[in-house]
Amino acid sequence: MWKVKYSLSGYDLKYLGDTQQDAHELLVNMLCQLKEEGMILKTLGVSYTCPVSQLEFQLVSVRTCTSCGRESSTREDYNHFSLDLSPERTLLSSLALTFKGEKVEFKCEGCKGLHATKLELFHTLPLVLVLHLKRFGGPGGLEKLEAPLLFPSELRLSTLCGDMVPHLHSASPQALTNLAPSIQGSIPQTLTSQVSSPAGEAKDSTLCCSGRS
Repeated sequence: MWKVKYSLSGYDLKYLGDTQQDAHELLVNMLCQLKEEGMILKTLGVSYTCPVSQLEFQLVSVRTCTSCGRESSTREDYNHFSLDLSPERTLLSSLALTFKGEKVEFKCEGCKGLHATKLELFHTLPLVLVLHLKRFGGPGGLEKLEAPLLFPSELRLSTLCGDMVPHLHSASPQALTNLAPSIQGSIPQTLTSQVSSPAGEAKDSTLCCSGRS
């Protein structure tokens, strides 16, 4: 662990000390450093597959003009995703809350309207989906939310996927038959899941959830 901390200190000096650090920030820094080192190795001609690639996916943001219905979309790359905790304290309701459409100010290139509805969807799916749960809320966002989060043994993302969702990776369901999903009353802030759907069934992808961090 000391070697990991020392390596991360090259990215941020605060990891040289022994003070407590934010787990989510640590994860982000580790993924960034792994990605950067992988790019350096590629420029040197080293045959190397960056492990972060197994976590990468894209979200597509679709804006629909409320005046004329014209659509425009943008894509953004992710290797993990942060979720707002819903009042129901379940993973399904938290996903629904985070991906809920909203009205935004947006100038339409067609009719010059100034408002649109915004909806985010998965454009690609990763082999391993890392979800970070936001545990702070209340006035000023300073209250720690200690309530447990309930999640299913299988998580289907079909309702959160776009019409054409290609696979970045695929995994055989048979490869996961020996994995017993752990259903617990509470889980760490980072929930790791594995895609268990065969290639070509991205829209009905099933994630086997585990309480492992």
